[in-house]
Amino acid sequence: MTAPDTPRPDSCDTLAPVFPGTTRLRLTSARTGQAHILQIAEPEGPAPAEGWPLIVSLDGNALFATFTETLRLQARFSPGREPALLVALGYEGDEPFPKPDRFRDFTPPADPQALLARSSGAPWPASGGAAAFIAALREEILPLIAARWPVDPARRALFGHSLSGLLALQVLRDHPRIFASYIIGSPSLWWPGVDGMSLDSAGWSAALEGGGCPRVHLGVGGEETPEMRRLYAELAQTFAALPEGRMALTAEEVAGEEHVSVLPSLIARAVGVAQAPRDRAGG
Repeated sequence: MTAPDTPRPDSCDTLAPVFPGTTRLRLTSARTGQAHILQIAEPEGPAPAEGWPLIVSLDGNALFATFTETLRLQARFSPGREPALLVALGYEGDEPFPKPDRFRDFTPPADPQALLARSSGAPWPASGGAAAFIAALREEILPLIAARWPVDPARRALFGHSLSGLLALQVLRDHPRIFASYIIGSPSLWWPGVDGMSLDSAGWSAALEGGGCPRVHLGVGGEETPEMRRLYAELAQTFAALPEGRMALTAEEVAGEEHVSVLPSLIARAVGVAQAPRDRAGG
C-alpha cells in the first residue's frame, strides 16, 4: 500500500493487450512526468497464500513476449518451477529499445564533456533521469502492482540488461531491499560517472550492509566486446570478494553469445531465480 504522502501516478489507464490473456496499462508518472507502459502476464489458477513470485523486467517493449513464453513453459514442464507474475516495463510505440526513453530513465547524470562522440555523429539523447525513474518504480509502480495482484514480497526479482542493467545496478546499490533478486546482464558500466562502480568494493560493501543478502545473477555474452567482458569480470570479482552476507552471487559468461543474442539465456536464468521456492529465495 502506498503511504498517504507518497506521490501517486497522475493517471493509470487500461489499454488493449498485445497478447491474449495479458494485461496492458499506461501509467503516467508523477515522478518522471512520462507515460510508462506496463505489460502483465498473470499465472493461471489461484495464487499461493503468500502471493505470486514477481519478475519486473525493464525493456518491456522488447522482452515481454520472450519472458511470457519462458515463464509459461518452465512453470509447466520444468520440475520444481512455480508460476510467477511478470510485469514488463516499457514505453509507448513499437520500438523494441527506444533510445530516448532508455537514456533518459536508466542513466545517472553525466558530464556532457565526458561523453564520447557517437559513431553516427548524432548528439546523445537527454539523460540523467535514473533517480526519478527509481522513485517511480518504488513509489508508484510496485504499489500499483501490489494493490491489483497478490505478490510475495520475499520473491520479487528485477531484470535489466545493458542500459537497463545499469539501472538495476543502481537500484541494487541504493535500495537493495526493494527486490530479493537481481538478474543483471552486460550492464553499461562505460557510462560516465559510473566507470568506477565495477571496482568499488568498499562502496558496495557499505551499500549492501543490512541489505537482506539479495540474490544476484550477473551475465555477459562470451562474444561481446572485450571492454564489456572486462567490466563484467571486474564487477563479478568485486561482488565475489564482498564480506559474507552481503549477497548471494552467481555469474556466467555465456559462450557463443553477443550483446543481444545473450538475452534468452539471461531470461531463462531470471525465471529460475524468481521461481525458486521460498526456502531458496533471497530477501
